Amino acid sequence: MTIPSVKTILYATSLSNHTRGVFQHAIDLANVYQAKLIMLHVLKPLSDSNIMAIQSYLSEKDIQKIQNVANQETKNTMKQRLADFYQDEMAGKNLPEIEQIVVKGLSRYAIVEQANKLNADIIVMGSHNKFGRSSATTRKVIKHSGRAVFVVPTDG
Repeated sequence: MTIPSVKTILYATSLSNHTRGVFQHAIDLANVYQAKLIMLHVLKPLSDSNIMAIQSYLSEKDIQKIQNVANQETKNTMKQRLADFYQDEMAGKNLPEIEQIVVKGLSRYAIVEQANKLNADIIVMGSHNKFGRSSATTRKVIKHSGRAVFVVPTDG
């Protein structure tokens, strides 16, 4: 039996503190396979009622500015997380190439969509959400992705 070729690993993160171990596993897998690591965070879309309320006070241009700021703040959080992680745990070790992506949507659908779009060989996710409950998102990604999903135990 041959080991499958792994060129791209998609690490789906909520950016919660309890997912640090999941990130470590994603980095370790990327190093073992010498694969590119893509760090994905999905921003939940606003509900229709929230959008209508906001539109009554702000112009489309202002709403777009707010969304751009939110995306940039999320990317900055991801960059800071990488820097902190590298300083704490990776100093002197190889850090794989890491691309950071932020998309809007429902996590379970957006993760599968991005895995397909990026032709990811493996998806890395945590087993539990930040509330300590088994992650429905992880279960749905496993069911619908059609690719290997590496699930790392988390405490939540």
